[in-house]
Amino acid sequence: MITRRPAGFLNVDLEIVSSRSLEPIVREMGKAVIVLYSGPGKGGSHFLNLEDARWSNTPDAAAVALCSAVERLSARGRQLWDRARRKEFNVGCDLIDGERMVQTGLRRQTLERIVALGATVGFTCYRGEKSGPGRAANRTQPIGSESKGAARAAGSRR
Repeated sequence: MITRRPAGFLNVDLEIVSSRSLEPIVREMGKAVIVLYSGPGKGGSHFLNLEDARWSNTPDAAAVALCSAVERLSARGRQLWDRARRKEFNVGCDLIDGERMVQTGLRRQTLERIVALGATVGFTCYRGEKSGPGRAANRTQPIGSESKGAARAAGSRR
């Protein structure tokens, strides 16, 4: 059965921040993931951003595939995972111009797997291509700009 991709769903990124190099995790996960970035993070940390290599149709399928990749890590890889400062499954959505809303979620079973791995869940919504700064995605509700303090706090996460 082919599942229809929810409107606005882009992907699920797995973001990892550690004081140690995350290259062993990259090597172990191999072809199961696409590495979006692996390298220096803020304050001397190491940052890894990856996603499921299979272009999953739903947030659940993408998150479950990433959970499976983490669960398959060797004892050494799992120790590196467990010691990481931050591990976040981030669901990405596109705010589609002309659409009233974008709605997505994760099933309880998926959330339980993520929590069992010691990770958190985040959601990032991007403006659609046709929308601009300060312009509502659905043309009815204003989108406020982020305050400087909030932007600094968000930037310090990485």
